[in-house]
Amino acid sequence: MYGKRSAIIILSLALNIFCGCATTACRGDHKQTCFKTSPVDKKLTTEQGSKLKLTAINSASDMPSEYRNTPIEKLLQYHNLRKKLSPYKKPEILLGMCMDDRIQLSLPKNFAYVIRTGGGNLRYNEFQISYAISVGGVTSIALIGHDDCGMVNLAAKKEKFIHGLVDKAGWDKKAAEEHFTACSSMFEIDDAVGFTFLEAKRLKAKYPKITVVPMLYKVENDRLYLITD
Repeated sequence: MYGKRSAIIILSLALNIFCGCATTACRGDHKQTCFKTSPVDKKLTTEQGSKLKLTAINSASDMPSEYRNTPIEKLLQYHNLRKKLSPYKKPEILLGMCMDDRIQLSLPKNFAYVIRTGGGNLRYNEFQISYAISVGGVTSIALIGHDDCGMVNLAAKKEKFIHGLVDKAGWDKKAAEEHFTACSSMFEIDDAVGFTFLEAKRLKAKYPKITVVPMLYKVENDRLYLITD
């Protein structure tokens, strides 16, 4: 299963903060950031959203021709089709996925770099993505959202967030409120399918030679689905 069987880089916002890569809003003591994110569309129009669909991969014949003999096909074979796991000498793919503990993939050792963030939001991890491509040599990115994501409708979780920091982490209530207000809009997503599709589109524009594929992980059945329009 995912964890010990894959070459994993868990690169989170916390790391970004300490290297100066978080936004000024979340770290007021930083005067500038070390990256510049590309423009972001956070929400699909109703018409755009209605055109998106989930494509199940339940057999080899379900695989779209454009992904055959690629790391994307291998990913789907390993997880959905339970292909035998054999170790790799070096990673072939970068996986961007949510930090949710329910998302567990079946992967061979050294097959993938993995960046896990809230909602699979890679907007503040572009240096790590660039590293995986330029130094790590990956040729594909699978961006994996999931149903029942905690980053959807963050506003409804504000009080729980604040009280949790006060009670469990020893924060001052005002500081916790300011933290949520300053940062929640950066990480809230409208819906997992639409956000993942748009984020993949953004990354494809930024890295035009890289194959970038949006997917959805369904918690209820532990399966990956392609998001297509």
